[in-house]
Amino acid sequence: MNNYLGTLLSILVMFLISSGFVQVHTVEQMKQELRELQADAVKKVEAEGNLLPANTGPLLRTYLADEIANKNFRLDINKMNITVSRTTGISDDALTYNDEFLCTLTYEKPKLVAFFQNNKKFVFSMRGTMEPLPYDANP
Repeated sequence: MNNYLGTLLSILVMFLISSGFVQVHTVEQMKQELRELQADAVKKVEAEGNLLPANTGPLLRTYLADEIANKNFRLDINKMNITVSRTTGISDDALTYNDEFLCTLTYEKPKLVAFFQNNKKFVFSMRGTMEPLPYDANP
């Protein structure tokens, strides 16, 4: 009886350790994909020009959905939340030349990881500065 119990426990431990490694790999892959998408989103907002922060949500959602499809990422756009807010700058409303903004991307963690941690979402923040438009340059 002891051999059967020991065998079952050793098989269980083997499965738990290998599934733990797979879960760690999956989480790290998700983090890398989210960081890449966030950098793409900041570049998109910087290059877009005159924008209201409220209009950046739909623009970035369609852009990131295309990026996920083109790069064959495993992320789901419906679980992603993207917000852009002005931090400092010249204008009051729109993001214009040399305005600074904060792009925050949140994404739900896998259920097994969220079960063992207090925070249930990945949160990535990145700052950006609006690029000058060609007609803003001084001759």
